[in-house]
Amino acid sequence: MRRDQSPGVVLAIFGMSIATTFLAVRIYTKAFLAHLFGIDDVFLLLSWAMSMIVQIIIVWMKTNGLMGMHIWDTSIQDLKTIVRITTVCSILYLAVMAFAKFSILIFHRRLSPQRWWRYAVDGTIATIVAFTVSQMLLLTFACISLNRVWDPTITEGHCINRGNVYMATAGTNAATEIFMLFLPMPILLKLQIPTIQKVGLVLIFSVGSVTMATSLVRLSLMPPLIKNADMPWALSTPSLWICIEGSLVIICGSLPVLRLFLKHTCPRLVGEYGTSGAGRSGGSKKPASGSAELSNLERKQAGRSKRYSRMTDFTQGDTLVQHENGSETSIIEHKKGVSVEAVELGHHRASTGKVDGMSTDLIEQARPARPYSQIYGSPRVSSSPPIRRPEVTGQPF
Repeated sequence: MRRDQSPGVVLAIFGMSIATTFLAVRIYTKAFLAHLFGIDDVFLLLSWAMSMIVQIIIVWMKTNGLMGMHIWDTSIQDLKTIVRITTVCSILYLAVMAFAKFSILIFHRRLSPQRWWRYAVDGTIATIVAFTVSQMLLLTFACISLNRVWDPTITEGHCINRGNVYMATAGTNAATEIFMLFLPMPILLKLQIPTIQKVGLVLIFSVGSVTMATSLVRLSLMPPLIKNADMPWALSTPSLWICIEGSLVIICGSLPVLRLFLKHTCPRLVGEYGTSGAGRSGGSKKPASGSAELSNLERKQAGRSKRYSRMTDFTQGDTLVQHENGSETSIIEHKKGVSVEAVELGHHRASTGKVDGMSTDLIEQARPARPYSQIYGSPRVSSSPPIRRPEVTGQPF
């Protein structure tokens, strides 16, 4: 008797395709749009590569009759193959989850420069490293002798209960994902942004709870698997949830930069531009602010393509005047009484002596004249008597 593996195979292939698409969007956005390809992207790429290896192996096992069959219908050689592949995939899957969490936590670390926040993120990374390495070592050196780890026909020596290690792995994943779900919430809730955008950011960061749910499901499936000696039959359902979780963790890791990608492809979909007064009057529209990381991405990307960035911060008493064609911006400092022209020439050169077709002489003439007292102050009146000059008598001195 053989259990039908077709739905699991189709679901695994679909999940790998979606995860690869989301990762490609992230890499394109970070590397080519924002030019900010970093270590978090490297970790997510490593997680994706190992996840693809694990899922492809699972699909191969399902399509070649190594899963979904009873142990008494399996040959000794196939049973050895199942044990070896299961051990290797278990170790690789630990690295899949660890690298994905490293990528997310490095992204979280940029949300705030506060010391307590960096300590919290660094402590979480250190905890994940410790658990991952310890579980890898337990699975690799689970038996004495070591050959018994890879060959179920060897009866000499003894082994630890690897079922408990699998239980600890699923439990650790669920616990760290719950902690990572609530970790950035204090920072996000303190952002000075509109409520709708704040809710959107919280939802994006809460998508990680989906992988937490899959970890809890996988954890609930472990006790029957440990007690079941029919390994090829029992592995069928947990392996399916491994494929689902391995794809979702890549998708969730790619979501934070999705807004910046949509901004460049379909900005109206993400509500990039509001209906401010400047926008209604024909001036440049102000982009909606997002999280600290996304704002940094957008500012750095814009700085490479434009000579002048948007001017949003001014000193008290300063005013901004921008023409409808966006070619000239003036900042007038009323307190000092000095007019400072910041001119973007666009397609015109400064050497032509014209700004938007108007002579600079006309601009100077259009400026209202100011009294002498506003520029140099009131003239000082001397209290000393005037100096008498000698009268000219016609004789040389």
